Amino acid sequence: TMTDRQETARRADALRAHIEVENEVLIPLFASEGPPQRGCTPEILLAEHSKLQRLLGEMETRLRELQKAERVGGEPGAPTAREIVGLIDSQRMLKEVLEHHGIREAASFVPQLELAFAKPRRLNLLAQCDAIHHRAALLNPQKT
Repeated sequence: TMTDRQETARRADALRAHIEVENEVLIPLFASEGPPQRGCTPEILLAEHSKLQRLLGEMETRLRELQKAERVGGEPGAPTAREIVGLIDSQRMLKEVLEHHGIREAASFVPQLELAFAKPRRLNLLAQCDAIHHRAALLNPQKT
């Protein structure tokens, strides 16, 4: 079975692959060929991706620090309340930005891509996206 650490790493890798797909394939196409946007511009999407990557990195750093921290007498022990609150805060911020970003994509980005590109082209785009996801999985294999 997958441990909590492995599941967290799997989800982080999936989020990074999703961001890579959008940054490398979909957003450039959206910027050059999609209809003009107000609340869902390529710049907004890219800025949110940067923020998501930063928050994800901060959460992972907090997790690593909790895992390797030495406690009373140099022995591993329970994290302090401050460490737990810091981790919860980092996870909450990541969750909020991710939810907001998902709403933006579902309301505007994805429907506009579907309207702008015919089905054969969308299928080609999906194949490109799948290739990036596959490459990301190969570069970041899960440790069992």
